[in-house]
Amino acid sequence: MLQHVLIMRYLDIQEVIEQILSRDKEIIVLYFGFYGNTPCPQSQIANKLGISQSYVSRRIRKALNNIKELLQSKEAIGKIDKKSNSKYLNYKRDYK
Repeated sequence: MLQHVLIMRYLDIQEVIEQILSRDKEIIVLYFGFYGNTPCPQSQIANKLGISQSYVSRRIRKALNNIKELLQSKEAIGKIDKKSNSKYLNYKRDYK
């Protein structure tokens, strides 16, 4: 059960990462090692992209905030869908 929840959460995160800005996505993928990449330190990302380490740090912080907001809105929508679906199922059961 826990493994299923973790896999679903990982898939949610991957889906949300696809929605953020491409530069931020690249930085996040490199920093956390998504998609089979090895995680990189901020200084290495900065050298690779030709930007400062402090800019990488700011972009990571901003991207993580965006990811958090997108995940929270996704969860809120999921809760609404579950509630409305359960009301529909109860309605169908009560009026057969």
